[in-house]
Amino acid sequence: DHGAAQGALSELAARRGALERALREGREREARAQQERDRLLRDQAALDAGSAALPLEPLQSAVAAAEAALREADAAAAAARAALAASRERETLLRTPLAEADRAAQRLDTEIGTLRKLLAPASGDRWPAVLEALSVAKGYEVALGAALGDDLEAATDAAAPSHWLDTGGGETDPALPAGAEPLAAHVRGPAALRRRLAQIGVVARGDGPLLRALLQPGQRLVSRRPDRGGRGALPRRPPARREEPPRRSRTGGTGGTGGGGHRPTGPGRRDG
Repeated sequence: DHGAAQGALSELAARRGALERALREGREREARAQQERDRLLRDQAALDAGSAALPLEPLQSAVAAAEAALREADAAAAAARAALAASRERETLLRTPLAEADRAAQRLDTEIGTLRKLLAPASGDRWPAVLEALSVAKGYEVALGAALGDDLEAATDAAAPSHWLDTGGGETDPALPAGAEPLAAHVRGPAALRRRLAQIGVVARGDGPLLRALLQPGQRLVSRRPDRGGRGALPRRPPARREEPPRRSRTGGTGGTGGGGHRPTGPGRRDG
């Protein structure tokens, strides 16, 4: 799981640091042995040139010892390099399950947050949130949360500072692109949300980029599963230009002319 993978990765990182230090130390010993060997060889050459009668056996023994130490240092350095390479390979292999565990944890956090909102008891406020009046088909909770977000906290009471308005059935609203299933087919609730839910399409994540180009202003796409960052909403088509100044309303339709799509603070709500 995520914790075990993280622990194994930390242990490998520590071993990798120790092996790198051992490799540096082996290289330093190797360099010192090489310097000592070179010095002894110079001394031997000087003695040979100075006098053939001088005793060479101590120097030859020292040279042999230096060469043996050099070979030992070479072997230790090679072993350290091999162990370091194996440690790096294992660390690379462990990073994949760790990344997958991270993404799974993010998806679970998103679903838990959405379900917690959907299953939360009534707050007892003067104007209950529209969320408390919704019934969502199993498996579509994440899509609903991604599509409406904080708009689910608005009320349906027109006296509330922030509320949804029923603007009719939206008979003239544009249809969603073929392949996009209206979220309204999976959510039951107040009539004020009907037009907004009908303009939200549920699609497979892989179909999102293609269908996005076919969206009309005010429409958007969501998927039933969040992406790697924990989000379920897919990019929306930008809203159409409006000549009149934006008004702080959230109607049940898509807003704008002919249901086309202005969303000043989120369709279907009015903020007082």
